Amino acid sequence: MDILITQRPNGKTYISLTDLVKCYKEETGLSYNLSQTLKNFPDEYKVISRGRNAESLLELSVLPLFLNARKNLPHDFINRVLNYTKQKASKFSTSPSLESFFIGILESFLTEMIPNLDVKRQYNVGTYYFDFAIGEKILIEYDESHHLQQIDSDQLKEHFALGKGYKVIRVLSTDSYGKSIAKIYRLIKTEIL
Repeated sequence: MDILITQRPNGKTYISLTDLVKCYKEETGLSYNLSQTLKNFPDEYKVISRGRNAESLLELSVLPLFLNARKNLPHDFINRVLNYTKQKASKFSTSPSLESFFIGILESFLTEMIPNLDVKRQYNVGTYYFDFAIGEKILIEYDESHHLQQIDSDQLKEHFALGKGYKVIRVLSTDSYGKSIAKIYRLIKTEIL
């Protein structure tokens, strides 16, 4: 099973229903009409993007209710999905992370040093989210220990962004914050200013 679980800027954790449907089709050979299913589901629990890289996300807290209301989904499939999401979502902590701490320091430093610099947290490139974006050229990813278990997906995400013309800087949780921020600042001076 390979289903995206992501935490959005609002602090809530979401599951990709687009990936869920693909997984269902791979396992059963059957199609599932996601748009019809989501039509009557409350908007506050879903995020739907349109276009070439369209994605449908559902807040993870309502996933059991959502799946169990689907009468035509096999119970063993529902149980596997719930077990998978419970295991995968455990990496998202409700307490402030080192990532949010570093990004906060970086954002404060950059907006102080370069007042009109365009910075954004949780920046979307295609269906991927990056921890921080500077202008339209630089993406920052902060990697804590759980990233060691998702190296392949991180590389795919980075490759996608590089293909779109972005520079990607990875900051490891074990790196010196001062050196990392200095490296990012130098890149801004050469790429943006």
